[in-house]
Amino acid sequence: TTPKAIKVSMLPVVNASDAAKLREQVIAARCYFAARQLATPLQFKLFINAVYENVASGVSIVSQQGWIRAATTAGIDAGQFGRAISASDHLPEIKDSAKSAIRYALEATPSVAIGGAYVVIPDNAGGTPTKFFALINGLTSRLLAA
Repeated sequence: TTPKAIKVSMLPVVNASDAAKLREQVIAARCYFAARQLATPLQFKLFINAVYENVASGVSIVSQQGWIRAATTAGIDAGQFGRAISASDHLPEIKDSAKSAIRYALEATPSVAIGGAYVVIPDNAGGTPTKFFALINGLTSRLLAA
């Protein structure tokens, strides 16, 4: 359970100051919000895992087929997913994500901003999930104890 003093927000990294990657980040954000809108919690988790597997296997983040494969792997209807990606109702969320990325200097996914004082990415823990979460827990505990 997350303490009340801690706010947890899952959002895609949209870094407007990185013009070279902005297009791919906006595509990823549109797909993220479309999946979140359509999916059950389990389907959304499966979608996120499928996206990471695609990227790890060399599928481009701008590959339409890669996003559709991730959606269908998660059990999300491809037609609904395509329509949801094109919807403009995600633009405010994308803008909020961009503001958060700038505020917390987020550059990678996943990134965890802790208390406005720390940003942790898996590379900080040698890419090891266990160490990554231990580092997050330690920094969070430190801030809560302060």
